[in-house]
Amino acid sequence: MFHESPPEIPRQTRPISHTLRRNDLQNSANNKKMNLEGEYAVDKSQRAHRIASGIVFAVWIVLAFYTRGLGQAFKTAAYYLFPMSCIWFSDAMAGYAGVLLGRGRAIDERSHPTFLRSGGWLLLLFVPLFLLILFALNK
Repeated sequence: MFHESPPEIPRQTRPISHTLRRNDLQNSANNKKMNLEGEYAVDKSQRAHRIASGIVFAVWIVLAFYTRGLGQAFKTAAYYLFPMSCIWFSDAMAGYAGVLLGRGRAIDERSHPTFLRSGGWLLLLFVPLFLLILFALNK
């Protein structure tokens, strides 16, 4: 009974991802100035949009709380989450492509982030102001 020797197993090498990570660490150590800001905060105009929309969002919620109470403040916050996401995450939302709400309508091309941000501002600021003026005139 002779046993055949098992086939030779090649020596394992380091995975490519390990090598890439090590090279990235060496390259980043060689750079004197590191960018500490996240990718989400590189555009200064987007940061201004986020701050301004956050202020408007807070004003609408406080106004709803003082006029109608806590329940209306929560409803107002829930309503304004979509416009806020259009303003804050317009770049990510613009890249969406696929079927819209399962109805078979496809989005074939990438939308422009400025269009989404403008739509968010329209829903966040101008529609509520129009409704406030309309209700004030009907009293």
